[in-house]
Amino acid sequence: MMGCNPRIEEGKYLLQAIEKKTGFAVAILSKQDIWQWTRGRFKVASELDRALAILIERNYLREHTLDKGTVGRKLVEYELNPAIGTESISKIVATV
Repeated sequence: MMGCNPRIEEGKYLLQAIEKKTGFAVAILSKQDIWQWTRGRFKVASELDRALAILIERNYLREHTLDKGTVGRKLVEYELNPAIGTESISKIVATV
């Protein structure tokens, strides 16, 4: 579609991928799981981060960073807004 914002399209794609893999029945998603589900579309982490930011801005996801108590990367998880499970994916995607 001409004139579509690529960031919005990435957010829609990500939301649809989450719905396809979880049916919105899982409340907490790891960033690693999301990366695995979408690595065909998002070649580098910064692309995935942009799509995640769109969903966070629109309150579909909430980010949690967990300290594993060890040196190294922190574990990043995302909490799915429970209201999403009550809406149809077509309605949700139209509002992303």
